[in-house]
Amino acid sequence: MKHVSLLIVPATAVSLASAQPVCSTPNTPIPDDASPGVQIPIIVDLPAGSLVDSITVDLDIDHDWVGDLVVTLTGPGGASAVLLDRAGIPSTGFPGPFGCGGRNVMATFDDAGPIAAESVCSLTGDPVISGVVRPAGALASLIGADAPGVWTLTVADNSAFDTGIVRSVCLDLEASRPCVPDLAAPFGTLNFFDISAFIGLFNAGDPAADVAAPFGSLNFFDVAEYIARFNAGCP
Repeated sequence: MKHVSLLIVPATAVSLASAQPVCSTPNTPIPDDASPGVQIPIIVDLPAGSLVDSITVDLDIDHDWVGDLVVTLTGPGGASAVLLDRAGIPSTGFPGPFGCGGRNVMATFDDAGPIAAESVCSLTGDPVISGVVRPAGALASLIGADAPGVWTLTVADNSAFDTGIVRSVCLDLEASRPCVPDLAAPFGTLNFFDISAFIGLFNAGDPAADVAAPFGSLNFFDVAEYIARFNAGCP
């Protein structure tokens, strides 16, 4: 890699923002009555340092008895949210002691959904959980978490006899990166120290200097993007 030097005029402020729907279509069987379940990786390719601003999850599961299922989404940094936790359990008389006996899940999990996924159960509807629903645990727990890297959807079947597969999962997330050019103290002000820090990161091949597509490699586009963002400043 060639080393770089920059000539940049001082400026004020700007931030990085991106919307990134990312899908995995594994068609993976869910082990029956096995609490560890199956783990589905979802790779989010965003610049290092990007943080989640908002997230919803589209889920398609083919299963004979959704009341068996516990579904959890875990971010690259370990933060997690439970999407579904054995719908219909604990029972209040219906649908019974084994949870919702309906088939299949094809729904968008969104904290702003009009109805809780846990309360949806029908013996006639297929998919039994569909439309926009609220997850069992708030997706808000993932706000501010690291966006780039490997996310994991864990699907566990916690009761015997009924089986199914994970057809697909999609993450629809918005992420931002705190003031890209502000790399060195004193933070909150863009100056020569930030320029020097970027040059050092770029020359060292550090992912923090990867500020422009194509992500995953450092090149002229990263240098040009850093110059533009430094000159635009940060809010």
